Amino acid sequence: MDHTKYLYQYLLDSAETEVLVYLKNGQQIPTSIFGFFKNEREKKPFIHRWHFCNRNEDGLVQNDIFGNPIGMLIDQKEIAQIVFKYSNKSFQF
Repeated sequence: MDHTKYLYQYLLDSAETEVLVYLKNGQQIPTSIFGFFKNEREKKPFIHRWHFCNRNEDGLVQNDIFGNPIGMLIDQKEIAQIVFKYSNKSFQF
């Protein structure tokens, strides 16, 4: 079952983006979902890469000197679980 499609739908239905990402290597990353890359070539996973960004104290995404959002791209295959900060909704992969 491809849980990335359910996570994608949850993002569209809710305004919540702040998450705790658990990677398969044991690392935990508190961050915000900023974007994603749909898998156009293959059917699974629906989302193959996520764009995560940190927010400043005002809740705004931090940008570099060129105005690009500071963040990281993480392949879906590296993610074990994503938990939403406020709703505690969890997606395991």
